[in-house]
Amino acid sequence: MALKFLFFPGDPVALDRITKRFADARDAVARRDGKFLEGGKEPPSFHEIRSLSIRVWTAQAGADFAQSIAGHKDSATTATSRDVRGSEWAKIVLAT
Repeated sequence: MALKFLFFPGDPVALDRITKRFADARDAVARRDGKFLEGGKEPPSFHEIRSLSIRVWTAQAGADFAQSIAGHKDSATTATSRDVRGSEWAKIVLAT
């Protein structure tokens, strides 16, 4: 299935255009390859993958590099992406 793009270079980017096009491409590849997530789970969104990459870049190269590669002018924007919003595993240490 070919993806159709209904915009031209220089056109303003609509708020959901990148997310929608990413999801369309991701789903087209899953259909082509017959690889779907089990149990009806939702595949990761563009922003979830972008947030993960910002966290990885922060850990590997520092916050300034992560902000630069993300293209954020304001460090608060990058900090929002680094917030895991409770999705990380909690580590529990048991005393023996």
